[in-house]
Formats: sequence, C-alpha cells, structure tokens
Amino acid sequence: MRVGLAREALNYDCRQRHDLRAVCVAGNVKPALTKRTKALFLPAFGFTVNRNLAPVSFQCCPSFAMGSREAPFRLHNRAKSSIESVGRGRHAPSDMRFQTSVQGKCMEEQWTVLKVLQWTKEYFKGRGFEQPRADAEVLLAHALGMERVQLYLNYDKPLSPEELARFRGFVRRRAAYEPPQYITGKKEFWSLDFEVTPAVLIPRPETEVLVEKALEIAGNKPSLVLDLGAGSGAIAVALAHERSGIRVIAVDKSWPAIEVARKNAMRNGVAERISFVVMDLFEAFGTGALFDLIVSNPPYVSDAEFLDLAPEIANYEPLSALRGGGKQGLALIGKILQRFHHHLKPEGSFLMEIGLGQAEILEEGFLSDLAGRYEFIEDYSGVKRVLHVRGKGV
Repeated sequence: MRVGLAREALNYDCRQRHDLRAVCVAGNVKPALTKRTKALFLPAFGFTVNRNLAPVSFQCCPSFAMGSREAPFRLHNRAKSSIESVGRGRHAPSDMRFQTSVQGKCMEEQWTVLKVLQWTKEYFKGRGFEQPRADAEVLLAHALGMERVQLYLNYDKPLSPEELARFRGFVRRRAAYEPPQYITGKKEFWSLDFEVTPAVLIPRPETEVLVEKALEIAGNKPSLVLDLGAGSGAIAVALAHERSGIRVIAVDKSWPAIEVARKNAMRNGVAERISFVVMDLFEAFGTGALFDLIVSNPPYVSDAEFLDLAPEIANYEPLSALRGGGKQGLALIGKILQRFHHHLKPEGSFLMEIGLGQAEILEEGFLSDLAGRYEFIEDYSGVKRVLHVRGKGV
C-alpha cells in the first residue's frame, strides 16, 4: 500500500469509525486494534502495515537519532515478514512527531528538550560513553544555539524540524565516537573558550596544574615564556590572559595547529603578546639563553598505552600530539630534557607535563644530572603530573 493511501485510509478510520485506539507513553507506542481495523501506520517512522494482518505489537524507540535506515523498533508476531519499510520519503514528516489516535481523536506528541535529553542519555549510555548525560546536554545546547544551563529552563520547549535534524547529525557523529569537543568545535580551559579541531589535542583539566605552577613562578614580573608544542594554544593563552607582563613564543611543528592557536589568542584578546612559530622544538633558537620560563605539554603516550586508548582519542585526536615514541613514551621527552637548559636563563624554570607512572622512570634514567633541582607536582587525582626543573642559578 502506498504511503499516501495508507495515511488517508488511517485518517478516515480515525474520523469515521473511531475503532483505532493507541497509547503513546514515554516513547512507546502500543496499538490495540479491533477486529474491524487491523492496521497501524506510523508516519514518524515511515512504516506501513498490511490492513489484513493480525494485530502487531510494537516496541518503539525514537528515530531522531539514527534515522529510519536503522530500524527503530522490533516487531513481535508471525506477520513480521509482511511489514514493509518505506524509508523517509516525501510523505514522512521530518519533525519526528508521534501521530496517534485515541478514541477517534488524532493527536500529536512533539519532541521536547527534556524528552530528547532523556532518550539521548540512554542511547549514549548503551554505547558505553562515560558521561552520557553531559554529552547529550553539550550537543543539544550546541544544536539549539544556547548554553547548557539554558536547557534546564527550557525543558518543555518543542524542537523544530530543523533543530531535530541538526541534533540528529550530532548524535550520529558522537555514536561513531567522535569527541563532543570536535563536534561543537570548542572546549573550555582555564575558564576561557577555545576553538578545537582535529588538528589539535583537546585541552585536559590536568594541564591546568602546569598553568597554576607557571603563574606562581612568574609572579607579577615581566617574563618571556617559551611554549613547546603549543597545540591549541591553551597554555600560552591562559598565561598571557592572567599576567599582563607575560610574553609568549608559542612553537609547534604543525601549521594547522598554529593556525588554531593564533585564532584562540585573538578570541581571548592576547594575540599582541604571543608570537607563533612553526618549527620543531628549539631548532631555530641557536644556543643563547633566552627564556625566563619554558613550558611544554609534549606527546607522552607509549606504544603499549596507545593500543588501549578509547576510540574517541585514538581515532580522532592527532597522533603527533599523542604518541611520545618508544616503549615508555619518553622518546620526545628525552630530547627536550637534553636541550632545554641551553635556552633557559640561570634563574629560570622549566615545566613539563608527563604521563601516569613516568615520574619514576624519569628519576631512574633521565634526571641524574639535575639532582636537587627538580620536583614533581601532583594533579588533582594524586598523579605526579608536572616536572619542575629550576635553572642552574636558582
């Protein structure tokens, strides 16, 4: 039966016979069909049922997330093979409304902010995401062009067809394990807004420990800072934003990353005090002692750890910003430790973020020449997260 004919026939029954009764509760449609009417047409899902079949029991879930190409419900009866999917053609409404008839009166139920959040939370939970509710809120707020807190004030707001379509696209991407930060294109760090793209590592909260220590060291005195492996510019921008006396040279070997960092400096009003350079580590600096402070959040994931990373990280974030090289992930860190003292003033300081368990390895094989001049700073989880080395004159 054609979609249009099925809809027309069902609407006729709703108006004339009053013999189709359905109940739509919390996303579950349970039809109760009389002997005279043995059919149900669900335009929200784009399915038709032969009117001559025995009653069918449906278990429905909202189709806004994955679209009608992935069957949104399961069928339970001997007539399952007679049901035809007609896809989401021109007759299927795009606003994902449930359309049912209760005691002969045609009714509609729209997707509200609360209902969309509830369904998406459960869907993401089923996918194994660690923060399903937070992910749902971030993506829905982005789709609606509002802040997350505004969602709580608009629980009863119905979503328009355009908003649902936009949100559906975000859910598809997240279901493929794309990080929410790349979907929205932004991430908060140090209470500042940063643009993030797949060209840069997503800033992590533990890196704020490094920023805190750097600000403590710099105080209010003028300081020239080198940021090695700047990425999104999170460290450089946070330092310049907090201290007007700080000037930063931000270095990264990735041109796309430097472009993102430059935009973030402009976004946060500190572009005039940060210079961006595309190069690998210290290669253009010669051997002069230039900097009051050197900071770095280098790649430090080992080869073995990389195999166990969540797909959100391993499949989307830039490998060059993740893998530190070698069995222990310390190949690049070793190069930095060999050379940083050539570019640090005697009274200066060097700060570098490291990974879980790497502090002990560094103490055993990399820091013997720095005895008495270094310390490890723990993050909020008690992990030794930042290596601090004082200059020779301190």
